Amino acid sequence: MMLNAIDLDSMARVARKQSDIRLSRYLCDTLAPLLPRLPSTPQCLPAFVDAAGKEAIAAGYSDGRQYNTHVTLSLLLGLGWQNDIHQATLNPILTAAGLPEPTRLNLVVNTAITLRQQTERVMPQAHQIFITLLSINPGALQAQNIWRAFEQSALLYGINTPQRIQALFETYEADALGQLALPPVKRRTYSAYEQLGIRQMTGNMPLPSDDLQHLQQHQLIYLGCHVLLALSFGRFFYCNPLFSGLHDGLRRDAEPRQLCHFLLQFLQQHQRVLMEETSNDN
Repeated sequence: MMLNAIDLDSMARVARKQSDIRLSRYLCDTLAPLLPRLPSTPQCLPAFVDAAGKEAIAAGYSDGRQYNTHVTLSLLLGLGWQNDIHQATLNPILTAAGLPEPTRLNLVVNTAITLRQQTERVMPQAHQIFITLLSINPGALQAQNIWRAFEQSALLYGINTPQRIQALFETYEADALGQLALPPVKRRTYSAYEQLGIRQMTGNMPLPSDDLQHLQQHQLIYLGCHVLLALSFGRFFYCNPLFSGLHDGLRRDAEPRQLCHFLLQFLQQHQRVLMEETSNDN
């Protein structure tokens, strides 16, 4: 009897697709109350699981429990979490020697849940800082306003040293400039002796935002929105399928005033959802 050739790679892709469908349904049923707080909808989950699954496989988490854990972490903390602020907390757990794998995976998920809860507790305050920034006339917005808003928000999120705040700002800034097809900023680094001299002469160190004066106003506004969205919704918010509603608004409202208006409404709505949930919990 003649048999058609069996493509094992195709079989694996079909099996993965079916597994992703089941995982999407499970997450939708189990974590339904979380979705509005992300903010997202059940309709976004299949595309998200597909994207997060590809990340999991690329990171070496291709087996069932490992794969599901990686996808769950991406849901709680954002796509690309392993290259964002929480990796320093989670990676040591995932690589801890002497702990059985099930213990490590359970511990890392519980830790991610705690991190998510901590984020949600301060996110309304961070949104208010962002809303205040967006309330500035777009033509009058200055780079220093963006840096101060980022600095205040980062402190809320527990990023509590000037060095960590600036490093994170520069990471998100480089991402934003890449989206704008602009080269990264080249900043001068100062020795401790130089810093002392600058403080004695001027009283203050230069701000990271001082190096953004070359940007056109619409580029500066986009960069400011990008770094603050990345801080609250994850470094790779702009390609996270969970945020399709945000993406639609960002694409539709390219003009600075309309962009600020859209984000103002988006943040206020999300702020209300988070505060209502907090009120109900109490």
